[in-house]
Amino acid sequence: MSIVQNTNINTILSNKDGCCIELQHNACDPSLWIIQRSKKILWFRLNRSTFFFYDKNNALIFARKQADNHRVLLGRMKT
Repeated sequence: MSIVQNTNINTILSNKDGCCIELQHNACDPSLWIIQRSKKILWFRLNRSTFFFYDKNNALIFARKQADNHRVLLGRMKT
């Protein structure tokens, strides 16, 4: 008898100025990669958007673009 463990892998890719971009992956479903963008307000974390991908590389490219866009927006707001 084999017991399958449900293992979630959560990796925070960017966490700057309250905006968190996280890569989520479930080992039981190897074809699904989730990018979740959230914003921290006080001690709450509000989910702003969730994107689903079937390829890890596409998910990472998208997450890097999201982090870069957030960084550019913050740079414009501070000047």
